[in-house]
Formats: sequence, structure tokens, C-alpha cells
Amino acid sequence: MGKSRFESRSGWIGLVLVVVFCINAGYGGTRLGACWAILEERYPEHRVPVRNPYATIAYKAYGKRARMLVSGCIQFTLFGAGTVYLLLASQILQELLEDLLPNIGFCVWFFVISVLLCFPMWFGSPKDFWFCVELDCRGRGDRVILALYLPVCAGGYFVYGEDVDPNIVLSLSRTTLVLLANMMMGIHLVLAFLIVINPVCQELEEIFQVPHCNAYVQY
Repeated sequence: MGKSRFESRSGWIGLVLVVVFCINAGYGGTRLGACWAILEERYPEHRVPVRNPYATIAYKAYGKRARMLVSGCIQFTLFGAGTVYLLLASQILQELLEDLLPNIGFCVWFFVISVLLCFPMWFGSPKDFWFCVELDCRGRGDRVILALYLPVCAGGYFVYGEDVDPNIVLSLSRTTLVLLANMMMGIHLVLAFLIVINPVCQELEEIFQVPHCNAYVQY
């Protein structure tokens, strides 16, 4: 949602960077999958669900320090991404309810959404999120993502230019179609937050040796 702002700041090179980033993400995903396949082949004890697979790969490859470095990077990245998701969802909710509750800012909605999401976070792992639907990116999933991202970046840049809002949704006119899109995007961001923040919680559970059987104890 902020890609158009990125494009307006970077110019034409931004479109090239979007393509490079998508290719890099797709390639990195295939390499991680290959690394895990090698790890399962050499260490049969890991042929079960593992709560911190990236840190485990780093540990088997380079030792304890690499595991700590990878774990720290993942926690920092996912926690930051989850915070951005909540901020965007709060902005969208403020936009949707602006006529009904004009005096409530997105900071208040951020707090409200955060409190409400505490309860779904009691679920143990993504396999328990029966209400979340994830895209299985087999085959050409990375190309589909690129096909979705590139027009958004280019369209926002060519239509709004430097005037595009950091959240492109806020630059659009309040039509029925835009309101519907905002509702769907808000739901997506809230559910995506649960997926993104879950590895952070699982890693903390591993550090503090929290039992996996009781979701309330995990919380």
C-alpha cells in the first residue's frame, strides 16, 4: 500500500527495483526450501514440525552464533512488519468510520485493534488459524505477486505523482468500490498480522520454554 509512495520517490528505477525484489524473494524462498530438504535428509530428527526452521538451518550450518543472529533478524523483521500491518489497518478503519466517529484518530483504533487481536493470538500456530486463508505459492505464485504489485506501483506513480499519500488508499476517492476494497484490505491486514506475529511468539516460547499444549499459558 505504500509502494506507490516508494515509486514516486524513486522514479523509473523504482519499477526495476520492484521486479528485482520480487525475483529475489522468489529465489530466496526456493533456496530456503532446498536447505530445509537437505537438513531433513541429513538430520532425521527434524522431520517433524519445527517452530524455528530458519534458526535451525543457521545452527546446523554455522553454529550457535549464526542461530542467534538469524533469530534476531527474523524477530526484528516480523515484529516491524506486524506493527506496519496494524498501522495500515487502523488508518483504513479510521477512513471507513470517519463519518460516524470523526473525532477518533487512527492511534485510538490502533489500540482497539491490538486489544481485540490478543484473543486470536491464543491459537497455537498457523495450522490452528482455520479462519485464515493463505495462498499456496506453487508454480508461478511469484509471478502472480509481481503482476499484482507492479501495476499498483506504476499506477499510483503515473496518476498521483509526488502527491500520492504514503498509504495509497487514502489518495483514492470515497466511492463504493473503494470502500469495499478498503474493507477487504483491512480484513486482510488483520489476519496477515496473526500469521506474521506468530513466529515471533513461537520463538519467544522456545526461549522461555513455554509448554505448547495450552494456548492460555502460551499467551
